[in-house]
Amino acid sequence: MIIILIVISLNLISQENIYISKNANLVTHTDSKIAIFGDLINDANGGFTHNNLSDTFGLSNGGDVFIIRHKEHGSGNSRIYDGPNASKGIDDFNKDGAFCRFWNLHTDNTVGKSIPSGAKVNTDSGAGNIQIEQEVIVNKTHYFDNGMIWTPRSNWKHAFIYYQNISENSDTEDNGVSNQKHIDGYAVLSGNSQDSYFPIGDGKNLRFCGISSASRKGVFRAAYFNQNPLSGLIGISGKLPTGSDSNNLSEYITKICKTEFWDIDGNKEANIILCSNNKIGGYSDWYKNFDKSNRIVITGFNGKWNNLSSYFNPNGSNDSIYIANKTLLNSDYSLFTWAEEDSLINSDVEINHPLNDQYLNLNHYQEKYINFEYSFGYDGFGIAKVYDYSGCEIFTQNIDFINGKNELFINSSNFINSLYFIKIISDKNDILNLKFIKNNN
Repeated sequence: MIIILIVISLNLISQENIYISKNANLVTHTDSKIAIFGDLINDANGGFTHNNLSDTFGLSNGGDVFIIRHKEHGSGNSRIYDGPNASKGIDDFNKDGAFCRFWNLHTDNTVGKSIPSGAKVNTDSGAGNIQIEQEVIVNKTHYFDNGMIWTPRSNWKHAFIYYQNISENSDTEDNGVSNQKHIDGYAVLSGNSQDSYFPIGDGKNLRFCGISSASRKGVFRAAYFNQNPLSGLIGISGKLPTGSDSNNLSEYITKICKTEFWDIDGNKEANIILCSNNKIGGYSDWYKNFDKSNRIVITGFNGKWNNLSSYFNPNGSNDSIYIANKTLLNSDYSLFTWAEEDSLINSDVEINHPLNDQYLNLNHYQEKYINFEYSFGYDGFGIAKVYDYSGCEIFTQNIDFINGKNELFINSSNFINSLYFIKIISDKNDILNLKFIKNNN
């Protein structure tokens, strides 16, 4: 049985809970406005959906669904959760599980105060004004009007908000996200040709992460955890570190952040975007977690903690965005955080000034990234270093290379109005002084 609810420029107001049975749907149409003042209990796969999932962006419109609880509507939380006959799904992204689908979603709850989860992993503790306890798909815009959104972190395969692009010409959006209004739990999003961000945090502060220019065919999931990544992690996805993994570090990684991490998964490769927060104690805490702030990198865990940084310069940054290398999310890495790395030979390389024609004015080039070609004539690993004209080291990057042509990309926007010299030092302590070869946009 399918129940079709057509509401044109009207409000459906219910003080009671709404129950959708396994074989039923509520279908919204263009310009409809539906307000839910109680709980939505859903057993159906697509139990609340909109009229048109056309591949043509301009034709798909299902109106607005409001989840509202103000003082006049009574105290307590507003919830979306499984009914007695709901299916749980057969994979990590709730395939064939019960879900609701909205075009525009407005979450507006001003009753009481949300209880931050503290980003706990193994329990359902923590409660928001609005609790999402099964998959909720948003195909256009999620308006964060009032109140925190909470999902149970222990139910990460089934309970999340999924920002799903319905065609290659469409993009989902979130509006109004802040420290007071975000998802305390898991969010999922479709890949995009642009950078895409998860509106997530710990229920106290927004601690977003993102996917940089990922495939539109990819699906990615993330949550933020304000805790030590080496403790209490049973119950989340991916390869999980334990306390003993504090010493399970790849070469040159010396320390792991003890205060925060992100759980990020997906079915495609993508560049990972993290955002530091050193303005508020207890979050990134670079200057408490690490001895050398100029050695901070992004690390991911795949059985070992590895350096994944790319174009990373932490000097002088309190609240900045950093990008990790492209990572295969469905099999290799799950957890991401900050780490400290040591130099290749655990001490600064003695610098001898090169000839003038070996210096490069990176600021002269208009492209954001500059590409250099090099070869040592053997396979190995090493470190690339950028020095200013006085010989001061201002940037380092670990590298792997092959016997043949290799390429190094430098982000020219990290350097301003000075001359710089680039060295690559191999594991055999051979040194190359690089010259400009070609531009790379």
